[in-house]
Amino acid sequence: ALVAIEGPSGSGRTCLLLALTGRMRTTEGHARTGGLRLPRQAAAVRGIAALGPVPGVSELDPAFTVAEHLNERALLQGRYGASLRT
Repeated sequence: ALVAIEGPSGSGRTCLLLALTGRMRTTEGHARTGGLRLPRQAAAVRGIAALGPVPGVSELDPAFTVAEHLNERALLQGRYGASLRT
């Protein structure tokens, strides 16, 4: 399935997708992806779910600062625990 999330800057689109694909730990609540419960079965969800940019949709958002763009890219690449400097 292909899922698109739409909303204004800062509304939590990236966090929602990262949480639903088991790539970001939530602080409360739970959800199901493919019949697997999150966050308990996050490792299994990572095996069946993927995130990726869509050409023409992942352009820079003029409302974001440079730091916000770098942080979002790091989150999408699964580097949220690492330093943004490489």
